[in-house]
Amino acid sequence: EDLARQLLPRQLCDSLQAQYVHKAFVPVGQKPEVNKVLKDIHLELRVRASDVATLDERQLVEKVREQLQNVRYFIVIDDIWDLESWGTTECALLDNNRGSRVITTTRIHEVADG
Repeated sequence: EDLARQLLPRQLCDSLQAQYVHKAFVPVGQKPEVNKVLKDIHLELRVRASDVATLDERQLVEKVREQLQNVRYFIVIDDIWDLESWGTTECALLDNNRGSRVITTTRIHEVADG
């Protein structure tokens, strides 16, 4: 079931590759660790793991914002269960007025409405 549920967002992300400078598909899950989510976004954006390994949450948010600042991007945050984790992650995904898109999938109404 999880594989089938992930298929559409992943296919969408893959099919739009030519239209965006950066694209990322980041599975989150039931017990999200914000630092891991932010590091996974970095890895999807082709930032070396060693460049973000020792950064704290605030530094990771700033680093993601730097990467996305002047480019068009498409990011899928898949299966996020926690409103607080989504809030922190969302801070990193700035609206840069370049037609960028962020899609989140969730099973939790509060996260969807948040």
